[in-house]
This record gives sequence, structure tokens and C-alpha cells, in this order.
Amino acid sequence: MKQLLIIVTSLIIFNSCGNNLKSTENKNTTTVNDDYEYIDPEPEFAHETAKEIMNEDFFWSPIEETGPFGSDAGSDCFYIYSEWLNSNPTGTGMDFLKEHLEESQFPTFDFETTQNKDVEKLLDETPIYDVISIDNIIISIVFTQLFHNGKVEKESLELAEKAVKRQLSTHIVDEYREDYIDTRRTQLNKILTALNKIPTK
Repeated sequence: MKQLLIIVTSLIIFNSCGNNLKSTENKNTTTVNDDYEYIDPEPEFAHETAKEIMNEDFFWSPIEETGPFGSDAGSDCFYIYSEWLNSNPTGTGMDFLKEHLEESQFPTFDFETTQNKDVEKLLDETPIYDVISIDNIIISIVFTQLFHNGKVEKESLELAEKAVKRQLSTHIVDEYREDYIDTRRTQLNKILTALNKIPTK
């Protein structure tokens, strides 16, 4: 099923914030190379360190939207970034992020924003769907690196920590369905704990 998303020339992030958000929006994604042989983000294909750190099912779930690969933005990022890594072995996660966001026509914002009052101001200027999708991409980049290499660049890791903290802001997490908010908070905190265990390059 995942492979069907990849063989087309242009991918669409559909409901990129998932069904648990009160409302959703579409975004285009980076194009991919049809010649690349894709693998799915499953433990059997992952680096041993990734399997040790990603030690709960939601980390690998293709449908749990808080998981690194469960949202449409995070899932698409895994496949596109994996192909990009194959073609750009010396490129950084931040190189890919910049390229991917530009090609996907996402707006930019200050990725250092984490404080609740600053997130509130951010959401006055940037649609919440874009903020969530971009944070999902940032988090996916880190766990994709971990999946393939067992290590992550320090800059990417620090950015992912900020993305998780931003998503934990009440101004964002409270926009999810009431019966999902506690699950999302719990899983985001588990992602934050996992990020603190990841070795850096």
C-alpha cells in the first residue's frame, strides 16, 4: 500500500495532520526517483540501534499519526528522504529539509519556537496544519536517519526536540480530538525520551 504512494511522479500529503485533528489540509510533496528501490519503515530492515530505541509499536505504525512514520507527512518523508540519502550520501538532514519544504511550498517559520506564548503568536501567522506537517517532517527526518544509520546529526536532533516541544504546546495539542489528546501527549513525550537516547554523528 505504501509503495503505491511512491511510484507516482508527485506525491500528495492527504490529511497530513491525520483524522484525529479537528480539521485537515492538503500539501504537495517532493518528487521522487522511480528507479530507487524502496523499503518500508519496518523493524526487520532497521539498524539495530533504531530497534533498541524505537521500542514501542507506535514508532513503526503506518497509521498512528503521532508516530514518526504514521502521519502522511511523516510517511512520505521517510520514503522521499531515504531516496534522497541514497543520492546525496554527504548531504545533511537540514539540506534535505530546506529542499523538501521549498519544493512542497510550505511556509517558513522560526523553528526555535517552543514556548506556549510564542507558539500562540506563530499560529496567528502560520496555519496550524502547516506547523504540524512541518514538525512531522522534522521528526521523520531524524527517525529516518536513525533507521538507516543508527546515528543522527546533532543539528537535526536538536531541531526535532524543538518540534516535539512545539507540538506539546496546548495551542496545538488541544486542537486534536478530545479523546486523542492524552494519547498524543503520551506518545510525544515518548518520542522526546527516544530522541534523548539517539547517538549523534
